[in-house]
Amino acid sequence: MQDGVSRTAHAERGHSGIHGCFRRSGQYVFFGGRCTASVRRVSIMGDASKPTQGTDQPRPDSGLTTRTTPGPRSRSSGGRMRPTLSVLRARRGSDPGLDTVADDLRACLQPKLTASCMNPDCSKQCKWPVGRGRPPLFHDRLCHEKYHLIRRRLVAEIADIDEALERQPRPSSEERIYLENQLARRRWLLLRYPDLAPADRNEDAGKEG
Repeated sequence: MQDGVSRTAHAERGHSGIHGCFRRSGQYVFFGGRCTASVRRVSIMGDASKPTQGTDQPRPDSGLTTRTTPGPRSRSSGGRMRPTLSVLRARRGSDPGLDTVADDLRACLQPKLTASCMNPDCSKQCKWPVGRGRPPLFHDRLCHEKYHLIRRRLVAEIADIDEALERQPRPSSEERIYLENQLARRRWLLLRYPDLAPADRNEDAGKEG
């Protein structure tokens, strides 16, 4: 029996050029050495048999709204989401009753509970308060102070450049182009720093000044 196995192994080695193993019933059998072909074959089959993860997984942290189900979306259902409030209102007809607004708000796609800090230089998130409380606009007090400091500086510089452009005698063409470029640059930055104070507070501040 041992001689038969040896002859079979010798014939297989002569046919396939693999040393240290012989093949039986479509499988490689070790008998002393390492069969690299068998290891390579098992590795290939192992990688091919691993399940792949689809690209349709929900990301509740991105976008303006959150999904209704935090788990993986179903491939068969296409990952259904709650309809928006406008869709629910449209389904009720041309003149939906106002007494159904609260019900549609509960059933519609919900907004996120986090938002970016108002300070453009901050990457932190602000969280909607649980229960009652004033929702924060800034990550911390430092962001709040930096925001208003930069905004006041930009507003003051824009006013100075406007006055320089309107002075008499008029600035030269080269100076005017430079001043207009600096003005546009500051107005572009000021768009990131909107006025957060109520209008009546601004009026009171103007009267006091």
